[in-house]
Amino acid sequence: MKRIVISLAILALLIAAGIMLNSRPKPLPPEVSADVAEEFDLWKKQFHLGDIDRAERLTLQHLTERDMRQRIREAQLEEAQIEKQMKPISEAEARAWYAAHREELHLPVLHRVSHLFLTRHQPKKPDRSAEMRAIHQKLKSGTDFAILVSKHSEDARSKSLGGDLGWLRAKRMPSDFMAHVEKLRVGEISAPLETKLGWHLLRVTERREARLPSFEEVRQEIEALLDLAAREQLLPRK
Repeated sequence: MKRIVISLAILALLIAAGIMLNSRPKPLPPEVSADVAEEFDLWKKQFHLGDIDRAERLTLQHLTERDMRQRIREAQLEEAQIEKQMKPISEAEARAWYAAHREELHLPVLHRVSHLFLTRHQPKKPDRSAEMRAIHQKLKSGTDFAILVSKHSEDARSKSLGGDLGWLRAKRMPSDFMAHVEKLRVGEISAPLETKLGWHLLRVTERREARLPSFEEVRQEIEALLDLAAREQLLPRK
């Protein structure tokens, strides 16, 4: 039998539905019984402060360890029943979903960007323009971009990475910043520029044009999504 791992969502649904803890237990298949014991042990181990912490948490929920074991047991039985009814997602089903959601699957233009950054949140330096121009002059004189970043950039997250910000898309970045990025050719370093964040030297290292991924690229994600939807349909309505 496929290994059944209790999901927190299902456990929450069962708790919310108010399972009759004193009802007569249903007989458990041996493999489910083993899963209950394992899941109960995992539940106990999450209380790093030990038995007292676990007991206090249960008291707050008006539960005992026996109650919790029963709830885990019921959840495992529900999952076992769902597993019996599940059928593999067919390629035809996945392709149909792909065809119906093509617009949603389109990948936007992506830019891989590095920058050298001077913040505007420096009370003693309200205008960093001259400072950035001096750094830019060093770049023009042949100093490596990564060296200048390591020495001058005030973006702690990217400084040790040569200024690399990773892959960026327009919707997730400030519009004034992306307006400059979109004008740069791959490999080109910008002149000093100012945005709402501060002063930058930008370099676009790679660019990926907008495209629709192939079915094979997203097949696993589609099948996982359809599998989850099918399982949710099989959840008991309490």
